[in-house]
Order: sequence, then C-alpha cells, then structure tokens
Amino acid sequence: MKAETIAITGLGMVSSLGLNVINSCAAARAGIFRANELDYLSIFEEESGNMVPVTAHTLTGFAEGFQGVGRIIRLGDAAIADLIGQANLSLNKFSKVGLFLNLSNSYFLQFLGARERKEKDKIEFEVADGNDTIGIQAKKKHYERILSQRLCTLNKINISDRFQKLYFDGHAGIVAVIRDTMDLLQRGELDLCIVGGIDSYVDQEVLQALYDVGVLKTVENTRGFSPGEAAAFILIERYDNALQRNAKIMGTIESTSLKTESTHRFSGNLPLGLALSDVILHTLNGLDDRGKNTGLIIGDINGDEWKAREWGYAQARLPNNLLSCQLLYPAESFGDVGAATGVLSICLGVQAFQRNYAKTDNILIWLSDYDGNKGAFYLRNV
Repeated sequence: MKAETIAITGLGMVSSLGLNVINSCAAARAGIFRANELDYLSIFEEESGNMVPVTAHTLTGFAEGFQGVGRIIRLGDAAIADLIGQANLSLNKFSKVGLFLNLSNSYFLQFLGARERKEKDKIEFEVADGNDTIGIQAKKKHYERILSQRLCTLNKINISDRFQKLYFDGHAGIVAVIRDTMDLLQRGELDLCIVGGIDSYVDQEVLQALYDVGVLKTVENTRGFSPGEAAAFILIERYDNALQRNAKIMGTIESTSLKTESTHRFSGNLPLGLALSDVILHTLNGLDDRGKNTGLIIGDINGDEWKAREWGYAQARLPNNLLSCQLLYPAESFGDVGAATGVLSICLGVQAFQRNYAKTDNILIWLSDYDGNKGAFYLRNV
C-alpha cells in the first residue's frame, strides 16, 4: 500500500431509510424504499380529475418544519453525530482537522432565473445565468456564514475556520472536495478530514423548481426523477497515519477524475456521454491494474431519461470488462439526493465491504451533474 493512499476510517449518514449509516445501508441492501406523499405539492391528474400529492423520499418525523439552511443543518448535524459515534473518536485530540462540505449547485433554480430573463430580454440560456436575480449568491454567503460553524458547535468539534470549506458543486462536486482534501492530507496540512455531502430536493423552493422545469416524477411525468434528501459523511486520513494510530481502515479512495462539458440538461443537445466516459477511463488509467478487477459500479442514474441516455452512450466507449459488472444505483433506494450522492455512494460501498456482500474489493463510482460536470473515483477494500 502506497504511503500517500487515503484511508476511510469513519462513516455517518441520515437518509429516508434510517437515521444512521448502518440502518440506511442495510435497508437499501434489503430493497426497502420509503416514498411518502407530500402535503405541500399536489399535481392535477387528468385521468381521475383529482389533485394527487407528489411523492418523495423524505426523512419522515425528523426534518418536517425545516426549510433552507435550517433543513441542511438538521440533516448534517445528525450525520456528523453518527460518524463520530461510529468512529468512536474524539476529534478534538487532533490539532489539524478539516470539515469540507459539498452542497447543491442550484442548477434548476439558476435555470428558472435564466428562463425568466430569456423571456424578458430574449437572451440565450447559460448555466451561470440567473444567480443574482434569484438571490443564489446571497444564499451561498448565508450558508458560508453559519453552516460549518453551526455543525461544529452542535457536535462540540473544534475546527479552525481555515480548515472549513463549502463547495456548491452538486453531484460531481464531491470529486473536487475529495481531491482537494487528499492533497492537504498528503502534504501534512491536515491530520484528518470530515468530508460530507448534504442536500434536499424536497425543500419547498427546490421541489417547486423541479416541477416547473419538468424533471420531477409525477403521475403526469413518469420520465422524471423522484426527489430525496440525505446527509452522508466520511472520515479520511493518510493510510500510514491511520495504521499508526490503530484506526479501523474501512476502505481506500484512489484515482479521482473530474471534467466539464458544454452539454447540459437544457442545452438542447443529446447527452452523448463523452465527458462521462472520459472521467471513467481516466480514473481506470490512474490505477495500477487499470481497473481490470472492477466488480461493482455505483452510478448516478436517477430515473430521468436524460441521464439514462448519457450512461447508455458512455458505455459504448468503456472496456468490455465493465459491461459485466454489478450495477448499483442509489437513487432506486433513496431517491435523487443531489450533492449527497457521492458520499452516500461511498457509504454504500464501504458497508458492502464491511458486511461481506460486495462480492468484490474494487468499486468504480461515477457521478453526473445536469450542468455538465462529470466525476469518477475508485473505492477499494483493504
């Protein structure tokens, strides 16, 4: 094992399937899912002539009444508490601990803002449009002011401000988070880092946006996706440091890849899977065995036809050995959990290692964002 290899030494999660990582992953393994009717968004069904509630994968009895940053704090607090409890570790014993969080990129809200501008000013839509008109930049600054510090306070963790960072990069953004964290760990600037993803597609503002742009799965739109919400966290550190302190090493992360393409969900172009296949191939080429022993692929398919097309085209450019791998799509169990998808996928993979049902020691994880960002990385058992 290379000295600079990054080890996973802790997990934490809350989801629609459980308030801890063990129950959440076990329920997903058993094929359980909990899609609940929402009381704040109903759709008219032409066949019956009735208003039918939208269903979503929510944390029933846990997150009701919370919206916006309050809901994100509620989810994140419980997931970090789970991680600390599972790792049985006092983080305050370490002087250089980081907290890096991946959050929503607000793509659909940006699109709505840009569409309003287009209708008014007759301009073309670009992914970056709409930020100021709908207050997304102000929202980000608000999150930056309170989110990390609040999570630290609630869990009694002392983390320096310089080691707290938020990424507003959606699904694939977790690859940038992991990459930056790995660099800091390898240079010795951090001893440990809590890396997390938190998102809620059932927040009222976001849910309305999903419906307005036509991607929400409803009785009238079966090609959309089911929204979910989750917070998932991992504790990572250098492999050699973990060995030195006799930590339980649950898996390792290797060979990250990240790429952006101009084709996005509303660009009008077919998703040909070029960037997605590129990041997967780059990830495999960064491994000593070129990924020939890959046994499981955890992919970012959510039921939306656009993503299914992208994955279908991407597979045509991948090595033959990947085409016979087991496939796991977290959204089947949890709904689409947005920016939490990447870390949640790691938790699923690591728990499969720990419970001996993975049937492989080598997992490829890929992520696709609607804004054109694609990412991939590799997970190994030890």
